[in-house]
Amino acid sequence: MCICILFWLTILAGVIWLVNLIVRDIAINRENPTFRLHSATVSLLNNASASNFTATWDVTLVASNPNHKLEIYYDTIQATIFYNRGNSHRVRVLLATKPLPPPLALRTRAETTCSFRIEAASAYIGDDVAKEISEGRARGMVRFKLTLLAIYKLPSWYWKDPKLFKASCNPVEFGFSPDNWIGTAQSSQCKGDGDLSRL
Repeated sequence: MCICILFWLTILAGVIWLVNLIVRDIAINRENPTFRLHSATVSLLNNASASNFTATWDVTLVASNPNHKLEIYYDTIQATIFYNRGNSHRVRVLLATKPLPPPLALRTRAETTCSFRIEAASAYIGDDVAKEISEGRARGMVRFKLTLLAIYKLPSWYWKDPKLFKASCNPVEFGFSPDNWIGTAQSSQCKGDGDLSRL
């Protein structure tokens, strides 16, 4: 009899805990961090080849915390540049990757800017990709993809485990003037790919 009562009390306590957790999440309405591409330039080496692709991207991002009740604390952010083959967003070539100094803790409804440089030095990309990039520059437009992989924490009273989050700025369109090897991109919103911690 006592064991049966203890069992049902344990079940009841678990249900109460779960209900409280759900109610708390609804009340807080947690949102993932957001990123926006503020500005970017790319400098391409004018004698680039399949086995010697060199480029430099200077990027400024705006990191935002959309939450009303939760601060965000970043541990790490990794930036990666891809080139999408043709018009496909699935066939892509990795060009450069770099860990970034994470921004300071973001208070609720706050944002901060993050500027960085990422380089590809003498990277092998293949003849077809080198040709596509060169022809795109000659036509006045080259599209790259910027992805951000971030590990961040929330206040310990709410959630103790780190969260993994991915955002994609795709495509980032760099415009080139005739006979110019430096391209400029306009501001655009980066799309969040959700909370990867649950995968």
